[in-house]
Amino acid sequence: MDKLQALQALVAVADSGGFSGAARRLGVATSSVTRLLDGLEAALGSALLTRSTRRVTLTDAGAAYLEQVRRVLADLDEADGSVSDSGGEAVGPLRVALPVTFGRLCLGPHVAGFLRQHPRVTLDLLLSDAYVDLVAERVDVAVRIGTPALQPQLIVRPLAEHHRYVVAAHDYLARCGLPATPDELVAHDCLRFAYQAGPQRWQFRRGEQTFAVEVGGRLAVNNSDLLREAVLAGAGQHRLAQQVGVVHRQA
Repeated sequence: MDKLQALQALVAVADSGGFSGAARRLGVATSSVTRLLDGLEAALGSALLTRSTRRVTLTDAGAAYLEQVRRVLADLDEADGSVSDSGGEAVGPLRVALPVTFGRLCLGPHVAGFLRQHPRVTLDLLLSDAYVDLVAERVDVAVRIGTPALQPQLIVRPLAEHHRYVVAAHDYLARCGLPATPDELVAHDCLRFAYQAGPQRWQFRRGEQTFAVEVGGRLAVNNSDLLREAVLAGAGQHRLAQQVGVVHRQA
C-alpha cells in the first residue's frame, strides 16, 4: 500500500461521499480506491468508513483522522511549493561556501543585485578558506579553487580558469633579490597557504608544459587575506590569485 495515495484517497472519498466519485476525482479505477482504503484501515487497525449501498460515511475515528490527514497533506503541498521551480523563479534558501578573498572580491559586489533579482531566495554565504564538509554544513553550492578531489556524490562544473602569479613587495626584492626562474624559489622565503604542514609544491606552466617546484619558508597561514598582508609587508613571496594581484597593482 502506498500510504500517501491512501491518504489522498481517504480525502477524496470523504469529499465526494463515495468510492466512485473519489475514483473519478483521482483518475483511477474504483477498485483501486477500495484497495487503498482497505489497506489503510488494516494498517491502522481501525475502521475509518461506514459503507452502505447508498453512501460512504466517516466513523468517529475516521473523522478525527481525516482532520489530521488534511493538515499533513496541506503541509506537504506547501513544502513541495517551497522548492518547486515556480515557473522558472528561484525560491527558497541557498547556502553557498566559497573562499574568503574570492567571495569578498568576486561575489561581494554582486550580492545585492542577486537578492533584488531573486526576491524569494534567502542567501546564506559561508566564507572559509578551509574545505568545509558540504554535507555536515548543509551546503548547496561550493566554489573551490584548484582541482577538486573526485567525489561521486558531488556534481562538479568548471566555472573559469584561475591563474596565480608569484609576487613580492619591492622591499623584499631589494633585500633578497629577484628570482630569475621558478627553481630559484627554493632559496627564498615562500609564504604558503596552510593546506598541510611542511614544504609545498607550486605548479608552473611554461608553454604547454607544467612542472612543480618544492618551496618552503617560515610562514604558513590558513587565511588568504593575512597572507596578502604579509606579502605587502615584505615577509616573502607568495602565489597570489589573479584578481587580488590586479587590485594591488591598481592600488
